[in-house]
Amino acid sequence: MYHKTTITALENRLADLQSEVDFTRAENVALQTAAQTNEATIRSLEAKSAQQAQQMGVLTQNNQKLSSERDEFMSIFKKHNLTKLARSKPGLIEPRINSGTHRVLETIMLDTRELDQADDIQGEPDSGPPSQRSSMISVEQPIEEDVSYTGERDEEAFNEFTIKPYTD
Repeated sequence: MYHKTTITALENRLADLQSEVDFTRAENVALQTAAQTNEATIRSLEAKSAQQAQQMGVLTQNNQKLSSERDEFMSIFKKHNLTKLARSKPGLIEPRINSGTHRVLETIMLDTRELDQADDIQGEPDSGPPSQRSSMISVEQPIEEDVSYTGERDEEAFNEFTIKPYTD
């Protein structure tokens, strides 16, 4: 009887240990799968980080190029008294300023449209071709009357305008 009781207890203990081993193996498989997933995610994030670093370098170079271009243009404004020139020859200055302003606004509109469309998801209200968008605002407006600007009204504000150097 003692032998039978001892053997039964040991067999029960063996069955418990076997179920613990099975459970531990299942946990081990799940942890290995999670580790593989984590490693794949880490590799993906490292690749994206490297790509972002490369894009940041390109953006920095573009920023430096645009900063030098801006400094070149600003030096032109520093060299000339545009108020005096606009008063003496408004027919010469106004078309150039209006044309330049128009080009800048068109460039801004195209750049912002490109940025707006970059993150669009199909089916969003503002996705799709510009002709189908209801929220698109047109920059161009017809001028019904001849409006000449001589700068006399804002002369003080224009003369007090100072260009501050760009500092990073």
